[in-house]
Amino acid sequence: MNKLFENEACTTAIFESDHDYLLLKLSGKISFEDYKEVMLLLIEKLQQTNIRQIILNSYDLEYDTPKSRIWFLTTFLYKVQCTLGENLWVAIIRPRNAFQKVAISTLVNLVKSQKFLFEIQFCSSQSDALEWFNKFAIKEK
Repeated sequence: MNKLFENEACTTAIFESDHDYLLLKLSGKISFEDYKEVMLLLIEKLQQTNIRQIILNSYDLEYDTPKSRIWFLTTFLYKVQCTLGENLWVAIIRPRNAFQKVAISTLVNLVKSQKFLFEIQFCSSQSDALEWFNKFAIKEK
């Protein structure tokens, strides 16, 4: 995996794989500024590479701010839709932190209720996510 970005606090990182997906890793306690920076950079990297499969590994995420979650729903999703369209596959590795697990499940439900056409799947591991991507690739052909 090729590291494209990591913030100074080492709580956010973006990696590019040889298998046509980007890995967004969130860990520890993430400030709103760091969250916003990595999410906007993710859009930029997806646009540059024309990759449409993302693994969000939030297993080690301990805390993200309520402001981050509100920004995600009110601004980020619309930026993604306007910039990249809705042809995205997002595999999410859930946080082990119980509160964060509920928070991310709630965000996913809100995304789905807003009728975005992103494909979103919770996966237990990176290999599970790759299996899901491969099943999608077969269905698309």
